[in-house]
Amino acid sequence: MDGFYVHEWRTYRADPSLTAITMPESEWLDLAGYMNLVVWLQVREFSLGGAAHLQMGYQSSVTKDEEYFLPLIAPFNFNLAINVQTILRETALNPLGCGSIPAA
Repeated sequence: MDGFYVHEWRTYRADPSLTAITMPESEWLDLAGYMNLVVWLQVREFSLGGAAHLQMGYQSSVTKDEEYFLPLIAPFNFNLAINVQTILRETALNPLGCGSIPAA
């Protein structure tokens, strides 16, 4: 088992029309050699603005190029807590470290 610490605490304040927050390229992890993943997301505060709920999703790609990212799991509603998602090879929507690289 390996552990990766992705980044420090972040505060996002955004316009209500924002639909996604993308991590910086420098925090991309090459997960091609892994089959399963457990992700912890701690949420201490959030405001719904005019939304009914807020969702989080995790994606993976074979490269750092934005256009190749594919979802690992369906988006989920998160809570004020430590939100744990287990992403197993058998149930992931797409394999870790694999993206949709188009044929040349």
